[in-house]
Amino acid sequence: MAIKSHITVHPITPPKGCNIDFGAEICGADLENVSEEDFAVIRRALYENQVIIFKGQQDLSPKAQYELTRLFDPTVQAYGHGKTVDSKKSILHPDLKTIPHQPQVQVIGNGPVTSFEGLKDIVLKHPHHKTFHRDAIPPAEDRETTRFYRWHIDAALYDLNPPRVTSLMAVQVPKTEYQNLRYDDGTGETLRVPRGSTAFVSSYRMYDLLSPADKEFARTTRVQYAPHP
Repeated sequence: MAIKSHITVHPITPPKGCNIDFGAEICGADLENVSEEDFAVIRRALYENQVIIFKGQQDLSPKAQYELTRLFDPTVQAYGHGKTVDSKKSILHPDLKTIPHQPQVQVIGNGPVTSFEGLKDIVLKHPHHKTFHRDAIPPAEDRETTRFYRWHIDAALYDLNPPRVTSLMAVQVPKTEYQNLRYDDGTGETLRVPRGSTAFVSSYRMYDLLSPADKEFARTTRVQYAPHP
């Protein structure tokens, strides 16, 4: 007799006036003990919705987070950047801290941390939008105003095969103050966002919005990176 999963998938309902058509919340999952039946539902939900959310996971262990991510691609044993984050020459070095007992999981954030998962008295420094915009937001407006960080791929990842999926767990987030996010595309549009927000973008939607010529360019273009010194 087949065992049925009891977890449920709920596509996110976009706010009024918003045409977002991706993302779903998964309820009833025990991420510390994921059964084959539960993972089949989770896997399908991710590929159908592109982004999936598990709420109330503050006590999830780094091991369980890694094992869940690895279920999507068991052949990959390492974090996508491998040992590149350990190199002081890497631009990623100041931004990430490795959990000692689960090195595939990195800690990101901003500010001092007394103790977390074996890390003691660390100071996290998160990249700021000022470092990637020509015209910085004036200091007087910086607390109430923000911008998206720039689009990037982190690195060329020579000889590395990043996992098929990645996971992000919010351990502690800023309280309920909001900021005005300014789009840096000349439109003057803004978006009200909670502090510490993470934005997700649908590549499917981006592709659909391209002109036929740009779609052809995207499909046929290849990039060759310069050798790393």
